[in-house]
Amino acid sequence: MATVTIALNDSALKIGETGQVTITFSEAVDGFELTDLSADNGTLSDLSTASTDQGTGAVTYTATLIPSENAEDATNVVRLADTYTFSAGGNGIPAQSDNFTVDTKAPTVASITAADTSLNV
Repeated sequence: MATVTIALNDSALKIGETGQVTITFSEAVDGFELTDLSADNGTLSDLSTASTDQGTGAVTYTATLIPSENAEDATNVVRLADTYTFSAGGNGIPAQSDNFTVDTKAPTVASITAADTSLNV
């Protein structure tokens, strides 16, 4: 039976960071596109495969995960829909990554207080 794994190189994305997502199929696939993937609190771009694995029949792909701005969430996954097919025949299977966290909220200052409000030279 065919399998697929989705791995992230960083499980805690912060402001200014991106992650790399690696999708590995146990068998070659056809019709696999970026639109087959989705990410909680993020977007995916730059889907590619190794130069030796180009075109129909590829088994390993990578994509860039860009976390959403101003987000703070500890429960996120990358999901794969079943909208592709295996080259040897058979429908695609859905899958998801392990959990990753997103913290892209900039810190804020709640208040500033002075201990001494009457400063002298």
